[in-house]
Amino acid sequence: MKEENKKTLSEYRMEKAFETLEDSGIMLEKGHLHSCVNRIYYSVFYAVNALLTHFLQWKLVVAQFIEHSPMNRATTILCNIDRR
Repeated sequence: MKEENKKTLSEYRMEKAFETLEDSGIMLEKGHLHSCVNRIYYSVFYAVNALLTHFLQWKLVVAQFIEHSPMNRATTILCNIDRR
């Protein structure tokens, strides 16, 4: 991927991270704590993904995120199915 494309992709992912973080505040205000935590989780995921755009391939980013993040049982099962 060209550097210009990587920069554009990284900027898009950071915008998505900030938007998702903003969504978490809305969920918190409404008292939807599970949804709030979910939005924070994905906000961090998008931000890390943006930062790693220049260094790692997508599968490596996902694998590292899964390995180092607390995941609910259903997501862990789905990710293990994908790895087979």
